[in-house]
Amino acid sequence: MSTTLRRHPSEHDAPAGGWWSVVRRVKNDISTDNLSMIAAGAAFFGLLAIFPALAAAVALYGLFTDPATVTAHMEQLAGLAPEGARSILDQQLQRVTGAADRSLGIGAVAALLVALWSSAKGVKSLMRALDIVYDEEEDRGFFKLNGTALLLTLAMLVVVPLCLALVAVLPAVIDRLPLPELAVTAARWLRWPIIGALSIAAIAVLYRFGPARSRPRRKWAWRGAAVATVLWLVSSALFSWYVSSFGSYNETYGSVAAIAILMMWLWLSAFAVLIGGEVDTELEPSPARREAHEPVGERK
Repeated sequence: MSTTLRRHPSEHDAPAGGWWSVVRRVKNDISTDNLSMIAAGAAFFGLLAIFPALAAAVALYGLFTDPATVTAHMEQLAGLAPEGARSILDQQLQRVTGAADRSLGIGAVAALLVALWSSAKGVKSLMRALDIVYDEEEDRGFFKLNGTALLLTLAMLVVVPLCLALVAVLPAVIDRLPLPELAVTAARWLRWPIIGALSIAAIAVLYRFGPARSRPRRKWAWRGAAVATVLWLVSSALFSWYVSSFGSYNETYGSVAAIAILMMWLWLSAFAVLIGGEVDTELEPSPARREAHEPVGERK
């Protein structure tokens, strides 16, 4: 019995069948992999992990500045979230920074480690979801799996302060420099493409090390990461507009509307990342895809 392999793009080729064919295949993959349900599971664990992640980010960022400045800068970055979700994040930031001001020494280190471990559970759930997207079976042991999750969490917590610096610190630095008005305006606008590039890089790292893959073709992950970033920004903007314009969440969910909004936003975010992973799998050259989908014992 002969098997005909579908031709996938080589390293320098355009996608097989063109980009419209890639879109159709990704659409089929979303349905086949039950991506909506998988994203819901990732969003649930993300909800449990987001508050420890905030605590860890504040603790790390607080090493370089005072709690009040941390709160002000984090609130600017939280502005990317919809209105109801932003209110929850703001309240939690106030609690975390208030506690951080009283925590010193060994207690602060222990709290940071606990926050890192708790937030890594959310990253691990996303890693499991990416295993499904990339058609991989999780064969990493306890230490490798959890160590990878911790490292990815730390990488995320490094990206957050960089974005904070671009959003909140860079404008203050620019204002103090003797620059012409045109240069100041250009610098203020250029920070947003830089933040977008940081987001793409962070998601590309997640695609490289998140799923249990031995030899992926790294360069193709940038396209999937770019798709995920654009989808996340557009869906977040549209969802924010919907929440602020119609207010149906407050009417439907009442006192828990803010939680429902935060959960929905996390679902949209996870969905965007997983769709980007599906795009990445469809753009991989055929040798890499065949190696990635072979049983571990048959790989050469």
